[in-house]
Amino acid sequence: MPFAAFGVSFSPAMYCSPPQIGYPNIVGNNVGNWDASTAAQSSVTLAFTNLQTAAAFALVSNDTSYTLTALLGGSIVESFSTSVGATANDFYGFSGIAFDSIRVTSNDNDFFLIDNVQFGAVSAVPEPSTWAMLILGFAGVGYMAYRRRGPAASAVA
Repeated sequence: MPFAAFGVSFSPAMYCSPPQIGYPNIVGNNVGNWDASTAAQSSVTLAFTNLQTAAAFALVSNDTSYTLTALLGGSIVESFSTSVGATANDFYGFSGIAFDSIRVTSNDNDFFLIDNVQFGAVSAVPEPSTWAMLILGFAGVGYMAYRRRGPAASAVA
């Protein structure tokens, strides 16, 4: 059964694996593409509930080539290829771009495990027009207050 939790889902056919021994970044339960009852899947997609600008995860395999692709609405935003080993203490991911899913593809159709997925939601950034309207509004209120005071009375002695 595919695995989903905490705002991210893994598909197709990723499995919650029991704790693994001997992999530096894989601690406790993790997600894997291999189950004794099925063949390994060559790729998996991490689909996020919300738009992301950064995400990273631990990935281990048996010294093979992988392609990681960030997608937004199914269109490629950024992609890179790398070698992934079983003893590396590496994290893989993307930052500084907007995406809603990451595809991890084993170029050699080998097993892999994913753990320690880290991501956060995009925070809202005010548009320049919002700031301009706010400044104009404050200027208008200040001008109205200035005009209501009327002319200053002069003192005659």
